[in-house]
Amino acid sequence: MILQKAAYRRLARVTNRIRGRRIHCYCVGAAKTGTTSIAASFESHYRTMHEPEVPKTNRLIIDYLEHDISESDLRRALIARDKRLNLEMESNHPLGYISGVLADLFPDALFLVTVRDPYSWLESRLNFHYKKDPLQWREYRHYFWISRQTEYAPEEEELRRLGLCSLDVYLSQYADQYRRVLSAVPPERRLIVRTGQINDQLPSIAAFIGAPSSNVVTSAHSNQQKEKIAPLDKINVDFVRSRVHEHCSDILSEFFPEHRNRGRPMSVKMQSRVCD
Repeated sequence: MILQKAAYRRLARVTNRIRGRRIHCYCVGAAKTGTTSIAASFESHYRTMHEPEVPKTNRLIIDYLEHDISESDLRRALIARDKRLNLEMESNHPLGYISGVLADLFPDALFLVTVRDPYSWLESRLNFHYKKDPLQWREYRHYFWISRQTEYAPEEEELRRLGLCSLDVYLSQYADQYRRVLSAVPPERRLIVRTGQINDQLPSIAAFIGAPSSNVVTSAHSNQQKEKIAPLDKINVDFVRSRVHEHCSDILSEFFPEHRNRGRPMSVKMQSRVCD
């Protein structure tokens, strides 16, 4: 049975490479905003991968951001990568940093931008960094977060104790990624999808990419973590709110106006279940 399944997968790969693209779409929301669920919604009907070639892709992006390679070098690498993977849907949050280059390089490609409110995202990111340290993501984590950690505010002693970065480090990365995507990808080629509404928005997603609605299916996948920590509960409420508004006021205004005047950040335990 195992050999039969392996043979089927090989045949499927060959067939998929022969068949042209029916859609070309990237999901480039920040990590912990539903990128896994988006991939799961497409994988039954389209050539889909969630975060393929992690070390190679991340190294390419970091080299470009650090000006260690030129944009022409990046373009050549992305063309070769595209031919190698031959995907119809790629859900991969680091690609947000080069979404403008992708948009220019592949003019028919469309972009889904999953977005989660900063308070909920921050709790999820803190939990992930506290509990998980995947080897293939260490370079990326070090570059975008650990290397940028300089000091903690007195209110952030709990974060220091847990070995986490400061709120400024996390929130500045979150905001920077979205500003890059929103400024680089033309509005008509991107669709904003709030994390908690992914399944409800599947018909809109299908219409946006020009696919039959039956081909973009409800995902039972949930990347939720169990036994969560709640470090924000131990940090002064006004301090947390000040850091969120310092970095993300424009994002709150555009996508989460209901949180603009939010008081106490809601604990993860109190939030309604969302896919991430």
